[in-house]
Amino acid sequence: MSFVVVVTQIVFALSLCSFGGEMQQNDDYYAINLVDNLLRQSGDFNVSATEKQLNRLGDRVSIALLKILDEKALSDPRKLRRILPLIRGAFVRPEIVPIREDRKPKITLFLLRHLGKVSDPAIQEQIIQTTQFVKDQTAK
Repeated sequence: MSFVVVVTQIVFALSLCSFGGEMQQNDDYYAINLVDNLLRQSGDFNVSATEKQLNRLGDRVSIALLKILDEKALSDPRKLRRILPLIRGAFVRPEIVPIREDRKPKITLFLLRHLGKVSDPAIQEQIIQTTQFVKDQTAK
């Protein structure tokens, strides 16, 4: 089964879940607009309000990335250099992520395993470091 088919099935299954009734009442539950805007920004995204929103995403950041990006983008080193800091930012303080289920990096670790197949050694090292960071942050 191809990666795209598996991801599509996972995203579909997640879209059916309400995460224990804590579902937000807006049209952008997965923060697709926020993540898309962060991907488009040049340079650092440490604007306080944006950073606070990112820090509250947790696993939803990876769901948004999978909805926004196609297979080609997920193997593009330039895109990966933008994606990895977003993932880190989403797990800086998992205890402030409002939806408890998003504090667990299930989709994020799945995505990072897939991204680890890229051939660029520098990106591979960044992926390893990001994976370890997410595991460390969520093990607390």
